[in-house]
Amino acid sequence: MEVDSGANVAAVPLYVYNEYFRDSLLLPPTLNLRSYDDKNIAVKGVIIVSVHKGSKIDNQKLYVIDNNGHPIVGREWLYKLKMWPIRLQNPKQNSEVNNIRNYSSETIEKLKKDFKYVLTPGFGLFTKGSVEIQLKSDAKPKFMQPYKVPISLKPKVEAELHRLKDNNIIQPINYSEWGTPIIPLLKKDGSTRIVGNYKVTVNPFIIIDHFPMPRIEEIFSILAGGIAYSVIDFSEAFLQMPVDEKSQEIMTIVTHIGLYKRLRLWYGIATGPGSFQRAISTLLIGIPNVPVLIDDIIVTAKTTIDHCNNLYEAFKRLNEAGLKINFNKCKFSKQI
Repeated sequence: MEVDSGANVAAVPLYVYNEYFRDSLLLPPTLNLRSYDDKNIAVKGVIIVSVHKGSKIDNQKLYVIDNNGHPIVGREWLYKLKMWPIRLQNPKQNSEVNNIRNYSSETIEKLKKDFKYVLTPGFGLFTKGSVEIQLKSDAKPKFMQPYKVPISLKPKVEAELHRLKDNNIIQPINYSEWGTPIIPLLKKDGSTRIVGNYKVTVNPFIIIDHFPMPRIEEIFSILAGGIAYSVIDFSEAFLQMPVDEKSQEIMTIVTHIGLYKRLRLWYGIATGPGSFQRAISTLLIGIPNVPVLIDDIIVTAKTTIDHCNNLYEAFKRLNEAGLKINFNKCKFSKQI
């Protein structure tokens, strides 16, 4: 079985159950499972199996799902078997570790000087392509009326809509065959994020971009070989990614003050994570030890110089692609 710390439970596809566990009683599932891109996973049931680790034997739940994937071990088993959380063992305690912050501080100052656009507040605009939302052949447009917005939230929702319009992220329109109601979410800083409830309109008809996400174990493996790591955090990541003209209408949102077509990728659209992952992974391909996890870029290397060089190259490519980051949320030269 394959270890997947991104999964909560252990699971096997139906064909594995039929071949190896057909005599086990299939119990009703106690959980609803969803994939990383928020799609429902069809669960056939749960069986109880004996799990052996050394001399330890324990009974654990094993979910049976209706797909053709690989058997996986999730966090539930890992916790019980004392295999999670994974702790990195890094014996490096040399002068390079002690000096990395001093060396990287010079690099950070150079990044600020050479890539002012990347650090400037506001929306970036990806210049290396656009996202096309592809629909299944049986897709039919669906238009819904707007949800009621609490009176106390209306000023914040309207202010956010005006901000997005003024920055050419959305555009008011009079008519659309597609129409998705919005859900306002309050952020920690008191501002409002507007999410489209695409689950009830277009998501069921989208051909999702399943570009592979790196597994946590892969990231840990890369980090374990590094001297330090940095994390680059995007500024309003999806809103920097343009979509083609057809997709703009498909993602039209319905609000209490009118219709707006989306000019950029939007929160809640099913293909968003995969499409964004594909674009950024492709942009940074060739830079060693720089895994991408949707809107986070992780940078590391075996030496301080290589780490700083990788960081500089990542900033250079972001700048060339018209992207911006949230510098205050970034982490630089953190010891592993």
